[in-house]
Amino acid sequence: MRRRRTGFADSADKQFHGQRADLVRGLPDAGDRRVEVVEKHVVVERNDRNIVGNPQAELDDNIYKIDQSVIEVSDMIGRNKDTKNPVVLCDADLYYWLRQYDPSVVLAVSNKVMDLYRFQSASGIDPEEQYKNNKRALSMFTRGVEIDPETANKLLKKNKVQYFVRNTEYYSDYYMDLLDLVYVDKVDGYELYRCNND
Repeated sequence: MRRRRTGFADSADKQFHGQRADLVRGLPDAGDRRVEVVEKHVVVERNDRNIVGNPQAELDDNIYKIDQSVIEVSDMIGRNKDTKNPVVLCDADLYYWLRQYDPSVVLAVSNKVMDLYRFQSASGIDPEEQYKNNKRALSMFTRGVEIDPETANKLLKKNKVQYFVRNTEYYSDYYMDLLDLVYVDKVDGYELYRCNND
C-alpha cells in the first residue's frame, strides 16, 4: 500500500504538475523529446527553489566556509603567478586550507614535515633543533621560527619554492631582508614574496 504524503509537499507537487502541464500544453506538437527537455528544466528550477528558498537568491561563493584570509591569499597568488602550478611555502595556518581551496597550488612541504611541530607555537620550539636536519628547520620556519637565514635560503632553493607567503605576525623586517626574497604583493595579514632561485 502506498503512503500518501500530506501538507506542503502535496501542494508543491500539485503546483509543479500544473506548471508542467501548462508548459506542455503551450508547445506546438514537437514529440516526446521536446516535452522531456521542458520537464527537466522545470524539475531543476523547482529543485533550486526548494534548496535556496528563493528563486532569485544567489548561492554563496564560499560554500565550504573556508577562512576569508585563505581566499584572499589564493587570489593574491593567482594574480601574481607566472606558472600554472606555483610552488608555495606558507605558514601552518594556511597550509591545510590553501591547496583545498586552490588545487593549482603546489605546496613545498609535505604533511609529514608540517606535522613535526604541529601543536607547538614558535616560542615553544627550541631553535637549536634546526641543526638536527633540514626537515626540522623547514617545519620550524613554517611555524614562524627565525631559523638561520643561510639555511632558510638553501631550503627555499632546494625545495624549488617559487613563492613564500609571509604571515605578518611572524619574522622581523630585519630577518626578511636577510632572505633571498622579492616582495610582490600583500593582503590583510599576509605578504607574498617571490623566491630568487637562480
